[in-house]
Amino acid sequence: MDNLEEPECEFTEEKLPSSIFDAEFSKAINISLLEDAYFENKISNIDATWFKNFGTVLVDYYNEKSKKWATDIRHKRCRDLNYYVDYVTDLTIQIAKKIKGKRVDNLQDDIDSMKKNLNSLFTTHGEFNCLRDESTYKTQMHTKKHLDDFCENRDHLIKCVKNKNVTCDNLNKFISDKYKNFFNEKSCIMDPDTKEK
Repeated sequence: MDNLEEPECEFTEEKLPSSIFDAEFSKAINISLLEDAYFENKISNIDATWFKNFGTVLVDYYNEKSKKWATDIRHKRCRDLNYYVDYVTDLTIQIAKKIKGKRVDNLQDDIDSMKKNLNSLFTTHGEFNCLRDESTYKTQMHTKKHLDDFCENRDHLIKCVKNKNVTCDNLNKFISDKYKNFFNEKSCIMDPDTKEK
């Protein structure tokens, strides 16, 4: 199955393949509720229903939506799904550390149930064939995801330049802007070409 959902050759961030996937998946799982629970202490928004929805959406993406993905992007989508599982797990653990009492036990039960269900999902071998790769480097998972997304988008845009006679100017600008973003003073990535004098 080839590029059934290949986005157009747009150079705006929100119209690039990784951004489209992230926006759709984040909306489907309602990640903003979990992030609000952690970042804004709106813990009452998170309960077993949220985790059940997360599991249902993940199963749908794994078993059904994956059939529509181009074969050359499936490994990237597998990494994306693994990232979201790690991100949700990490946020939930951080939320549990903030609160006390019975609510912590409920969150821990939700985490344990989610992990059990996800481990069985990611061991299923089918057309998608994506295995669980539990991140052991939580502090770097966001940077790794951003770099992985950049590579996916860059490769997509290179195909656009080759296949549609699009000029390289936009591609060069995209790569240059991303490079500056990754290697700015706020980033933890060090530019190997910059020498201290």
